[in-house]
Amino acid sequence: MARAQVAPLSQAGPTLAAVQQRGVLLVTISLTGKPNAMTVGYLLLGRLWDRPVMQVFVRPSRYSYTCLQAMHDYTIAVLPPERDEDLLFCGRHSGRELDKIKRRGLTPIAARHTRSPLLDEALITYECSVLHHLPVDPSDLPPTVEHGLYAEGDYHEGFVGEILAVT
Repeated sequence: MARAQVAPLSQAGPTLAAVQQRGVLLVTISLTGKPNAMTVGYLLLGRLWDRPVMQVFVRPSRYSYTCLQAMHDYTIAVLPPERDEDLLFCGRHSGRELDKIKRRGLTPIAARHTRSPLLDEALITYECSVLHHLPVDPSDLPPTVEHGLYAEGDYHEGFVGEILAVT
């Protein structure tokens, strides 16, 4: 599908609505060139250091974390509601064991600015280059967050990405 580039933060409303309602796919690529998709429900959009940015949050135990650490870029795919089963599948299975993109019949296409691919099925796509990695200090978390979400540790860590393109 041909995509027109739009202003970096122009799709913030529909993107954040999708995150809140269903999640979006974080797409990464491994050192060996294997694409991977993981459903994310924690995401921030805005401006930082005079740049448009998107911050995603990923647990160190996830395969996507390994890919982010190695390749320093990612894409985000906002899928249409009829692809909700893809979001569920990609959130429940690890890319270490199987090719989730292939299994779900998703179509990776080359991105203009990142090694991580876009997904042709997406309504909105973001290409991001990691500017900063933010580990979490558990001692800084309020007890309601600590006990409610992280009883077993494995804290989400933030990856601030400069938004290079939105289509």
